[in-house]
Amino acid sequence: MSDPAEPGRDAPNLAERGRDAPDPGERGREGPDVGEAARCGAPDEEYRGEALIRAGEAAVTVAVRLSVRFEPIEGRYRWGGRAAPDETLSARLRAGARDVTVRIGGREADARLGEPDPWGGVRLTGVGRPPWSATPGA
Repeated sequence: MSDPAEPGRDAPNLAERGRDAPDPGERGREGPDVGEAARCGAPDEEYRGEALIRAGEAAVTVAVRLSVRFEPIEGRYRWGGRAAPDETLSARLRAGARDVTVRIGGREADARLGEPDPWGGVRLTGVGRPPWSATPGA
């Protein structure tokens, strides 16, 4: 049992821990620095604006809020977000539509519709290249 009068007695002995062992309270780097564009919150990782969503023969332009992330273990991108409430899109979802195409500018990507939120918006998810470009106007 340690003497409470000896300060730091419960702290690990640095000589016993070894020279290269990190301090238990110190966090090391999580990985290599991959540049500003790959960090969370970079402009190309999010899109807010209008998108054309096509479900079968029905197509609707609706406001969306989307984001993308790279999954290193899978080696591919996953993206998703929400579409603003729209009666046509909600009706297609109720009719069983799940597979859609999302078009933003000149780019499009396949996506899946998820369950509606309490406000009538619909979840969108996709895999692969997102339907927006990091380059404005592209």
